[in-house]
Amino acid sequence: MPKAVDNLQAKSLSPSLNDDVLGLILFKADIQDPEGKLSSWNEDDDSPCNNWIGVQCNPRSNRVFDLVLDGFVAISTEALTCEKKFTGNLTLSFSQLSNLRVHDLSENGFLGSISSDLFSQCRSLRSISLAKNKFSGPVPES
Repeated sequence: MPKAVDNLQAKSLSPSLNDDVLGLILFKADIQDPEGKLSSWNEDDDSPCNNWIGVQCNPRSNRVFDLVLDGFVAISTEALTCEKKFTGNLTLSFSQLSNLRVHDLSENGFLGSISSDLFSQCRSLRSISLAKNKFSGPVPES
């Protein structure tokens, strides 16, 4: 198990750990980020609202309400290819983000099935975009 996940499991017993930080760090641990685009996501931060790439927070509550990681692609002009930046299976680790309203993971390389619990565990979610990935199976009903 990666060291970051071990540290998070130990910290998860501490009520002082921000749920938004925990959810995002667990999400990051579940995916592959070969270009290090999420290097600003640091488990030691008190809040993800301070310059974390793709994260937007409500200024009143200081909680994550928007997670946009779409279009993180690299285009190679030499080979005329387009590589997807984020890959892996979509887990429910972001369900810890209790105020998350918008989740955009379009145009990446996520694969596998989408959990049937996605919408029931993410009750605050109002908009999700998973277009142009490699998911299989049915899309759960909202």
